[in-house]
Amino acid sequence: MDINSNIKFSVIIPCFNSSKTISRALGSLLHQSEQNFEVVIVDDASDDLTELEQVIAQYARDISIKFVQNHRNMNAAFSRNKGMNLARGEYIAFLDSDDTWPSNRLESAVKIIENISDAQFIIYGQFELIGSHKTGALLPIRGIRRNELVSEYVFAAGQHMQTSTFILPVGVAKDVLFDETLSRHQDSDLMMRAQKKGIKLIFQQEKCADYYFRPDDLHNRVISGRINSDFCRQWIKVKNHYFSDSASAGYTLTTFSRVKYMEGHVFQSFKLAISSLTKIGLLNFLDLYKTKMIILYKTRFGL
Repeated sequence: MDINSNIKFSVIIPCFNSSKTISRALGSLLHQSEQNFEVVIVDDASDDLTELEQVIAQYARDISIKFVQNHRNMNAAFSRNKGMNLARGEYIAFLDSDDTWPSNRLESAVKIIENISDAQFIIYGQFELIGSHKTGALLPIRGIRRNELVSEYVFAAGQHMQTSTFILPVGVAKDVLFDETLSRHQDSDLMMRAQKKGIKLIFQQEKCADYYFRPDDLHNRVISGRINSDFCRQWIKVKNHYFSDSASAGYTLTTFSRVKYMEGHVFQSFKLAISSLTKIGLLNFLDLYKTKMIILYKTRFGL
């Protein structure tokens, strides 16, 4: 890669204790068909810094990599924002340190960008759920509809917007930024605020990333304190102006009630779920049901 030419993309990778997974992320960048990019890795004060630097050094021979470290542990939102401020590219693309891209990710984005007339936009796309094996489950199953709120799309219809699929102009990225106070919902929050600003959200209906997950991820976050029912209650209160009634019901159904259940409040969890189920709307229910069935069928991890 000629790092002296105009850089098309800055790929931002936040990482924390990621020395065992970042190799697959960087490997997927090494094989991109579009090679006009730089990589900005922001480490969040990891314990495995020596191992991480060794992995990065292996790829730095072939990829333009800028590596910086936070002085103390912050969060992924802080690290992404820091990476954006260091970016030299025309467009920002996000990739989590444990995810991967298909080899045509950036090339396919270039083709879409060439046909976009709007100056302010965010491209997001489908991702494949990867658990213990490749599943073939591509989500979300549809793009956001005209006049549909992001909050309703994500929480009531169950159509997740995954950060590793986001690509946007650097000016838009620095205008919106991630909310550094959040330990959860950082991607949805960014998209809700972008929509409120009139930024166009463009759905790319093809695989844009492999999203590696564990079925016990939410449970681990509850146990670690990264999310709890108080956080859910406060978040929906503070972000209420981004939500419709059906979106609020969707959040209660898909997130708040699940957190309550994992905290051991089984009766309250079922009560919240049942009361909110009838309020999300028929079309949202059908999308949510179809999405959950795809996940169940493809991953065999359950609803």
